[in-house]
Amino acid sequence: MERPQSSQLYEIEEERVGVPVKGGLYEVDLVARHCFPVYWNGENRRVLRGHWFARKGGLDWQPLREDVAEQLEIAYRSQVCMII
Repeated sequence: MERPQSSQLYEIEEERVGVPVKGGLYEVDLVARHCFPVYWNGENRRVLRGHWFARKGGLDWQPLREDVAEQLEIAYRSQVCMII
């Protein structure tokens, strides 16, 4: 059996980006970063990837922009590695 090329593997992986959420009623497209209903027509909603959050008034925590979160993650890991 022939092994798939890396571009073929990417296409196969790309087909599997949909993640069911909310009991399977919605699906999240991880590449386009949006959520949409599975069984009916409805509007797509934007999905944010959050690793780092900031408090925005009261008790609301909002995810930081991905570029800022990535910089924080790099700084955090560099400090943790120095401690260990």
